[in-house]
Amino acid sequence: MPGESKNSPREIQNYLGRISGPLLDRIDLHIEVPQVKFRDISAERTGETSAQIRERVVAARQRQHERFADGKTSPATRAWGRRN
Repeated sequence: MPGESKNSPREIQNYLGRISGPLLDRIDLHIEVPQVKFRDISAERTGETSAQIRERVVAARQRQHERFADGKTSPATRAWGRRN
């Protein structure tokens, strides 16, 4: 099968044996995922462009700036329910 390891099972076991137990203990989920073909990854995308996303972020920052223009409250203090 394409994408499978070319190492022998013994080589794989030797490698896994070198990984410390505490590291493996931190990994809660082990899954196998199918190989993705390059043409699928590089296919034309239909989502927003970076420029479109940037426009939305700039507009949101401007709205936030206007919302907190009084200088008495900052976004962080409002989120916590505190006033300066």
